[in-house]
Amino acid sequence: MNEQGWSTLLSGRNGVRSITLAGGVALHAVNVYIVVTILPSLVADIHGEQYYSWAATIFVTASLIGASLAAKLLARFGPKTAYVLSALLFAAGTLICSVAPTMAAFLFGRLIQGFGGGFLLSLSYSMVRIVFDPALWPRAMGLISGMWGISTLLGPAIGGIFAEYSTWRASFWTVGILALLFSGVALKVLPGTTERQNVSERLPVIQLAVLTVMVLIISASSAVADNNIKIAGIIIGAILLFVLGIIDKRSENKMLPDGSFSIQSIFLPLYGLMVIISVAVNGAELYLPLFLQELHGRGPLVAGYIAALMSIGWTCGSLPSAGAAPKIVRKIIILAPVIDMLGMATLFYFIPSEMQSSGFLISICIALFLIGVGAGTSWPHLLTRVLQCASDKDATRASASLTTIQLFSTALSAALAGSITNLAGLFDPGGVSGMIAASKVLFIFLIIILLLAVPLAFIISRDMLNRPDGKHSNNQSDKK
Repeated sequence: MNEQGWSTLLSGRNGVRSITLAGGVALHAVNVYIVVTILPSLVADIHGEQYYSWAATIFVTASLIGASLAAKLLARFGPKTAYVLSALLFAAGTLICSVAPTMAAFLFGRLIQGFGGGFLLSLSYSMVRIVFDPALWPRAMGLISGMWGISTLLGPAIGGIFAEYSTWRASFWTVGILALLFSGVALKVLPGTTERQNVSERLPVIQLAVLTVMVLIISASSAVADNNIKIAGIIIGAILLFVLGIIDKRSENKMLPDGSFSIQSIFLPLYGLMVIISVAVNGAELYLPLFLQELHGRGPLVAGYIAALMSIGWTCGSLPSAGAAPKIVRKIIILAPVIDMLGMATLFYFIPSEMQSSGFLISICIALFLIGVGAGTSWPHLLTRVLQCASDKDATRASASLTTIQLFSTALSAALAGSITNLAGLFDPGGVSGMIAASKVLFIFLIIILLLAVPLAFIISRDMLNRPDGKHSNNQSDKK
């Protein structure tokens, strides 16, 4: 019986490394929630209201590119130097944001910060397979994933305090100092080199270009008021995703593990389930504060923290389930979309109602927490399975893909949720009736995509039963 549990992961040198890797994710995540909180105060100070949505769009796009390039950075410089360079780049972007006199300067800082944040996010996941034994991978993934839930609580609180006292710039100084601190720790505890480094492989430039254009179009179209442009953005994004799959499948210079776009590969259902879970959670979380304020009479702060129950549930599900036995893991994978579907159905019933009783609110809170638990229990095992199924030559690509998929899902969820709620009447006709219609249509959509996730979960569970270690060829292209 394997005795490598939480105590092994969190003690001694492993403990410091765990904190370092989790810190890389926390820096990125806390920064996201801080900016969301302080952005109204920031815009009021330096102006540039017309570029409000671009603060997120530029950051997500740069993070996605950075995450895609992280494998190359890791291969060329090794874990220690790659992490330190990424943290310093993130700190530099944070410094620019803190002193920005105009919105243009702030957006430039967000661009630099996004690259550094994408590097840090991807490297934190990628280094799990480098610095820990395979038996510790699920727990390490659970710990790292759990940082998002913790950041949901810390980010708005930190940003809110600084915004309250009109010192939003100080929030960036705080994050920048933490980035420098983690870079110093990384210098002491992370390995300088790895056994396998492939520095000769060229960058998948074409795939990166298509991916960047796709995310920019999806993100930008979601911020436009015209519904036709929103729909066109989603359609063009879907076409570009199809094009990306064809290019990556035929290219010798791949961005994702070999066979990721093949129906015979286990990577396709793995990535598909990850995207659906992420889109469902992010899509609901994006509009819940609005629905709670307008339909249930809750203040912005209360509504924000009620919506954060999903992220809290995610962390509460992720950490305890990380050490589950393989038989339990297979059941968790299948139950995750089912639990989330039931949670969304509960929200579909309670959210559109204008009732403001404590019973209604408690039911909503329970549903949100359970949605987070359902997603969180499965997430570290889906991430671990991607690493297990990757061949040695694809190991670095597989690690980097975890962040690429997550960031892509974030951009996609915002575009889809924005388009669906607007088409349902959120602003036209608007008012209470428009709000009710938008909430109903959004939750119906999320229930449908979670229903589509169930067969993917069964495929993954069956594959885990047949190939517990994830090895052997799962890719028909290897036989051609």
